[in-house]
Amino acid sequence: MNMLEANMRKVSDSLNSTVRLAAEFGDESLKDLKLYTSLVEKLCEIDSKMNTHRKALAESYTEQTVECFDQ
Repeated sequence: MNMLEANMRKVSDSLNSTVRLAAEFGDESLKDLKLYTSLVEKLCEIDSKMNTHRKALAESYTEQTVECFDQ
């Protein structure tokens, strides 16, 4: 696991804890899940991009030149 993955996991755990605490102790505005849904969407986008970049990087290791990689 790399540093970004570890940090993503920590952020996800923190967000889950925040949602639980907001549901239990927060006022009505903090209990609105829309606040947290947009953050989760951004995390998913980052994770998806990270996986795409990781795959491209792995593929690039097998090619000897940029021209071969682009084909």
